[in-house]
Amino acid sequence: MSPGALLAAILAAGAPSSEEVSGGSTPSADGVAIRYETRGEGSPAVVLVHGWAMDRRLWDHVAPRLARRHRVVTLDLAGHGESGRGRARWTIEAFAEDVRAVVAALGLERVVLVGHSMSGSVVLEAARLLPGTVVGLVPVDTLQNVEERTPPEEVAAFLAPFRADYRAAAERFVRRFLFLPDSPPAVVDRVAGQAAAAPPEVAIPCLEAAWSGDDAPALAAVTVPLRAVNAERYPTERETNRRHAPQFDAVLIGGTGHYPMLEDPDRFDALLVRTVRDVAAEGTAAAVLRAQAEAWNRGDLEAFCSVYDEDAIYLSPSGLVRGRGAVLERYRRRYPDRAAMGTLRLDLLGTRAAGDPDPDGGVRGVSITARWRLGYPDRPEATGLTLVVLRPEGDGWRIVEDASM
Repeated sequence: MSPGALLAAILAAGAPSSEEVSGGSTPSADGVAIRYETRGEGSPAVVLVHGWAMDRRLWDHVAPRLARRHRVVTLDLAGHGESGRGRARWTIEAFAEDVRAVVAALGLERVVLVGHSMSGSVVLEAARLLPGTVVGLVPVDTLQNVEERTPPEEVAAFLAPFRADYRAAAERFVRRFLFLPDSPPAVVDRVAGQAAAAPPEVAIPCLEAAWSGDDAPALAAVTVPLRAVNAERYPTERETNRRHAPQFDAVLIGGTGHYPMLEDPDRFDALLVRTVRDVAAEGTAAAVLRAQAEAWNRGDLEAFCSVYDEDAIYLSPSGLVRGRGAVLERYRRRYPDRAAMGTLRLDLLGTRAAGDPDPDGGVRGVSITARWRLGYPDRPEATGLTLVVLRPEGDGWRIVEDASM
């Protein structure tokens, strides 16, 4: 090919499209090779983690759509798909290390983690391993009630048929409990066949880990927006989960079993895209408040107030002030020195994005509810609530309304 023809071909090809897929492999913490694929560009990245006996192909339908505005990563957990199997213990914590290894290998700085089924627990653990990197979590048909416990003897009774005849028990379990009577037969056959073909030495310990675990401590450690996308077949106990993570929320999809991404892919895709969009915006806005707390704890009130809009409204029991300069002056009067400021901590209670109804549309703003706490070495803690509204402006976010009490 001549240089001119080569240049013409390059120009005709244009920029890489979101459909182009690249792949690689990286060792997990225990050395097991983890296979992954990436597509698309955009931050935060979205990391999609499959559940028990599945692999990264679970997300083949939705990944290209997410890749229109995000870098999208799919991976095979150890013992699944094309990843290695040489693991001594098949635990949720070990699978979380698989996720961390891929995030680190790709140098991802901001990510939303999406985890289906067993991997709802996996992404909770991965968030603990990736503080400051994970900006949001989207569990899929999982974490319906983190206080529900299965007694060890019931777990043992459930697993006994799998230990006796794994293939038959796996297929029976999938067909009987994971789908609705009118679920697409081809999807049921696909999942049942893949589960039955999984290596028992991996699949059985994975089931045991999933059924025996306690997700409450990991859920309580989450400090970022968290919104589940759950099927309606089993109730999602929002208030129970909020005892551990007040910001927990869920959106529901009806008419599907445990695999909505396969049973009704178009409807699921729109729901997941919208949820990821909102959670990503909420996570970005929440990071603004975390940066504010860091500025406060450095004693830097100017940096603390720099994220207020020029015409921001600030409402408190002492009255209303308007404008960034007036807000700064109020804080200077109320907290005249470093000792008066104390140490600030913000606990997220809820986030809500105001997004376009079209899942591919943008987010116009985010409201965040939080509890603020000021700690002092020589007097009791001061505490209260705040409701903050932020809007995207240019390449950042600004607080336009703040009601603190």
